[in-house]
This record gives sequence, C-alpha cells and structure tokens, in this order.
Amino acid sequence: MASMIYPALATVPPAGVGSPALFSTSVNTIGATTAIELSFGHPFIKLGMVRMKVKHAGGGAATFTPRIFSKSGVTTSGDISMEYEGAATAVANLFDPQLSDAPVVMQADANGKLYFIPGPNAGANNQFTYAFRFLVYG
Repeated sequence: MASMIYPALATVPPAGVGSPALFSTSVNTIGATTAIELSFGHPFIKLGMVRMKVKHAGGGAATFTPRIFSKSGVTTSGDISMEYEGAATAVANLFDPQLSDAPVVMQADANGKLYFIPGPNAGANNQFTYAFRFLVYG
C-alpha cells in the first residue's frame, strides 16, 4: 500500500473495510510531548491495532513510554482520549509488546487522525523509528 511520509505526519489512505494500514518511518527532534499524527483520511474511522514496534534511535532519553491518543493536544496518561499506553522501555530495547489482546480497537478523531507520542523521559533531541499495523474497520 502506498504511503506519503512527512515529518510528524504519516498518511495511509485505507483501501476498505478489513484492509491493513501500515505506518512505518523514522522521526527526529522528539521531546516528551511531541505528537506524530497518524492520518487515516476518514472522520471517526474505527481501527484495530494488531502490531506496534517502536525503537529509540538516538538522543538524550533513558526510557520511553509510547502512547496513542484520539484527541490532538493530549500528551499525558489518564485522559479519556488515550487509546493505548505502552510500558516504560529502556532506550536500548525494542518496544514490541506482541499485543496479546489484539486487535486493540480505536477510533480516530473528527479529522481521521490518531496521535502517537513516543514519550521519551528526557531531551528534545530524540530519534525514533516505528511501525504500526492497523486493521481498518470502516
């Protein structure tokens, strides 16, 4: 499936119900609350995340805690818009939880977006690579 990658914006138009959507890229200059938009192109689209891999590739953090939100501007745990929260992970390790309860069902916002925060614990100079696989329910 073709994708267009922009700094802090990844867009994959869904092909239809049940189709996979893959986001995979690297990002730089990531701080603790930097959000990366995952755009699905349709308002309130329902998704099932079946795989999530995140790797710290450099920068000042010692750990990171990945999160996904369905509302722009939210950056911390405990908000009703938090769709997924990973565990704190040492920067030397790959975050790859295998999602035993997959798919993790989510719904994008009115703009058809989810907001991924890699969540480094320190620095504004962090680099990450990531890959997500979603099922698109429509």
